[in-house]
Amino acid sequence: MLIFGEHLYQPVKTYSSGMFARLAFACAINVEPEVLIVDEVLSVGDMAFQEKSITRMKEIRNNGTTILFVSHSLPAIRNFCSRAIWMRDGQIVLDGETSFVTEEYKTYMIDNPREKQVQEKIQLMEQQKKKKKQEDKTIRILKVETDKKEYDLFDDIKITINVDNIKNIDKYGAGIIITDTKGEMVTVINSIRIDEYIGKDEKQITFKIKRNNFAEGTYYITVSICDEKIMFSYDKIDYATSFKVRVPKNSFGVLHSEGMSSCDYEILK
Repeated sequence: MLIFGEHLYQPVKTYSSGMFARLAFACAINVEPEVLIVDEVLSVGDMAFQEKSITRMKEIRNNGTTILFVSHSLPAIRNFCSRAIWMRDGQIVLDGETSFVTEEYKTYMIDNPREKQVQEKIQLMEQQKKKKKQEDKTIRILKVETDKKEYDLFDDIKITINVDNIKNIDKYGAGIIITDTKGEMVTVINSIRIDEYIGKDEKQITFKIKRNNFAEGTYYITVSICDEKIMFSYDKIDYATSFKVRVPKNSFGVLHSEGMSSCDYEILK
């Protein structure tokens, strides 16, 4: 935290924007206002400044002062606010309990842009299919579906692929690529990786992901039917379907775990 020291008696016009904001905030919280409006002030301070400021604001709040806290920091909002309002383009999108509103905002900011990109890509692929002649495929993917659209953390996930083995290939493989909303690859699974081959009479292949440890969010499934050495694809469908994973929250609305994946853990005493 910046200690003003020798700057205390200098003209305010010589202060940086951060120094000016901290000075104004310090003055505001050291009186007894009926209403305190805090607009992104904490973003200009270091960790020590933020901790002292939050502690002081909680004292003011507990003494009955109404505080309007404007911020893009979801952890700060969850930590401090009992009610949240999400606004976009000057309009209220959602007004309610803090943990619910912050999670809806987070989902919108992460998933919505990616969802739009995915839908645009799917539409483009459909248009391209209509323009060109139907390919003479060896094996065709007919349908891809999950047993549910939403899963809780550590639920099993079943993904079923229906195929038409047009040319009666004796054995082949089936694979799945799972990506997140950012387009990052989360995992790749393939029957041949575990020495399992699909026979020519099999019309349906079901993968079971045991006790999923995905982070909370939306995931997209790309499916490929490949030769027995995983050298090439007989057929492939990008973004064939999608599913969501829910992660439990604690009493303050904080997720059980965050990051690329979740893990099952406990505290030993």
